[in-house]
Amino acid sequence: MMSPLKKTTIGIALLFGLLSAQTNVQLHYDTERGHYTSTIEMFNTDDYGSNFFFVDFDYEEGRPTSAAYWEIARMFNIEKTGFGIQYNGGLNTYGSFEPSWLIGMEYPVNLGIIEVISSGWLRHTDLYGWGFQYTAVWFKPLSDKISFTGFADVWNDGQTTVWMSEPQIWYSLGKLSVGGEVEISQNFVYGAGEDIQIMPTLGLKWEF
Repeated sequence: MMSPLKKTTIGIALLFGLLSAQTNVQLHYDTERGHYTSTIEMFNTDDYGSNFFFVDFDYEEGRPTSAAYWEIARMFNIEKTGFGIQYNGGLNTYGSFEPSWLIGMEYPVNLGIIEVISSGWLRHTDLYGWGFQYTAVWFKPLSDKISFTGFADVWNDGQTTVWMSEPQIWYSLGKLSVGGEVEISQNFVYGAGEDIQIMPTLGLKWEF
């Protein structure tokens, strides 16, 4: 019998697949933890702003799907500034993650060598109440074949400051790219305490 988690993750994947625009699918092998993660990611724009989502599926401990995590955001353009709302949530075999709602603004910042989409958010969870989150997202072509992308987040869970970043580098073979990422975090990985965690992956990415 199919588990509720697997039914949910498959349903989300199918639903978001129907909404695809600039869509890519990634498969990463975590060389530190020894498991796979797949990602479905979509971004599109319209006359009023943009839509973005991604869904991560983890495959570990001999389970077909051990966890799923998703973020969905809608931004509205006001000249160069974006105003929007975001929902983050997920579940694993032990239960659901603490869901969070965010409302905030973004603005492009040109740092000379790279342009960063910088955003500040008010963040709410039932467990911790209101908090703050800062996010930076970037995409930098290094050549006609190589691109440097990624994001960095900093937020507070009660009195704890959590941060993580996932820089990625990709070499394009057309629709298919090869590369990977490095997940760097503190106070994010369960059970790791305040130690900084560095988790490199090897990855494939297919763009639609």
